[in-house]
Amino acid sequence: MKKIAFLFTVLLLNCSEAVNEIQEISTEDSISFLETFDSQTQFELLWEDASQNNSPENYVLNNGELTITTRANVVDRVKVKTKRADFGLGTYTWRIYVSEREIGDRNSIGAFLYLNDNRELDFEIGSGNTETRNLLNANTDDLLVYCTSQDAPFVSNPYLIKHNKWYDFKIELTLDATTSNYIINWFVDNNLLQTQLLEYGNENLFAAYCSLENLHFIGDQLPSQEYNTFFDSFKFEEN
Repeated sequence: MKKIAFLFTVLLLNCSEAVNEIQEISTEDSISFLETFDSQTQFELLWEDASQNNSPENYVLNNGELTITTRANVVDRVKVKTKRADFGLGTYTWRIYVSEREIGDRNSIGAFLYLNDNRELDFEIGSGNTETRNLLNANTDDLLVYCTSQDAPFVSNPYLIKHNKWYDFKIELTLDATTSNYIINWFVDNNLLQTQLLEYGNENLFAAYCSLENLHFIGDQLPSQEYNTFFDSFKFEEN
């Protein structure tokens, strides 16, 4: 009986520590979700795999970062998403290291909100294809970041950013006073890139995603090498 009591006490302490870890991350009243990728326990409680194309679950927590990896010569689509799927009005910030890509490689770092294929709001970061790079006069140390609403309406515009740097990618959702629909603002390091009035409002709620995918639209050829990306944190602040 003493052994059973001891094991029960240990289990209670472990559960208590896990709960405390989660509670301690929300120290500001406006922050209702904060992930710093420091705790495997917390990650497994709050996130789940969302990979497609039979992609391996190729992600790991390492030194306080979420590292996601895609393989060469295949259409890997490696993703994780929050188990929570009730995100709405507020500000979403992903801190991501944008590492170098070979020009034309179809490899995209994704930070986005998703309900379904008609309700998706994205950052997608990668080389871009030759035609688009030429239109933007991209230099060899430039990558493209696409700010995209997948539908209602469809909008997708590319902007230049430098590779091998940390950035804060931020989506802000507010309500339009006239239509009661979402207004979305896309920011990189607090620089406003794009604003769009959507055709739907906060009856539509989202899960948040971190991804690395070998996507067709963002380059000219499948990558001939493995790629990584690094997420340092994800934060949601209510309006």
